[in-house]
Amino acid sequence: MSQTMTIIGNLAAEPELKFTPNGKACVKFPVATSERYKNDKGEWESRNLTYWNVIAWDRMAENVTESLRKGDKVIVYGKAYTVSWEDKKTGEKRSRMEVTATEVAIGLSKVVAHIQRTEQGPKSGGWSAPAQAVEVGNSWAVRAEDDIPPF
Repeated sequence: MSQTMTIIGNLAAEPELKFTPNGKACVKFPVATSERYKNDKGEWESRNLTYWNVIAWDRMAENVTESLRKGDKVIVYGKAYTVSWEDKKTGEKRSRMEVTATEVAIGLSKVVAHIQRTEQGPKSGGWSAPAQAVEVGNSWAVRAEDDIPPF
């Protein structure tokens, strides 16, 4: 069973991109969350530090790897579930929580992001290379070869 959730935190390490034997992209990255509060001295402190193991697939995996770095504030929306296995060395049963991301975004509270759009086309059945410059902010801007509505 899985639970839909949103995580807002910081990348605790560089995203690690790998490919399955079939060529499917997969990225794993830890997101750290904590509660921030001011102590009696007026200094900021953190408590309840939690590391979330996040996985993203396909074009999103490649986009995460290309766009995000350790320390970046991220917003992850996805499904959380428990993964269980048996430790090969000790034979003990182990488990951990993982989140499969359906969306990953950068937090814009302290940075400015510049958007480079990608497109999904019926020809490839998946994601294609980044689109040539399309006017950002103009949802009606299309290239001549586009034969689908811009919405």
